[in-house]
Amino acid sequence: MEVFKQAVEKAGTLDNTKVRDVIATSHFQTVLGDVYYTGQLLDKESHPGEVGQWQNGVYEVVGGKQPTAEFIYPKPAWPK
Repeated sequence: MEVFKQAVEKAGTLDNTKVRDVIATSHFQTVLGDVYYTGQLLDKESHPGEVGQWQNGVYEVVGGKQPTAEFIYPKPAWPK
């Protein structure tokens, strides 16, 4: 949704073709970092991994080819 919001703002319209063109050619800053598309697919360099988990306020990759942290199980309780 962050990508879509930014693309609509950049395109200045809800026209599907114009929004699609912005998505296909732009980089977007999201909660997961820099996101962009190559050949109509999420570029592998902007894809953080297959399984993620928020740890200490940071999104960590805990599954896939390039994990950034170990999976925490069981999940800690939500803060009060």
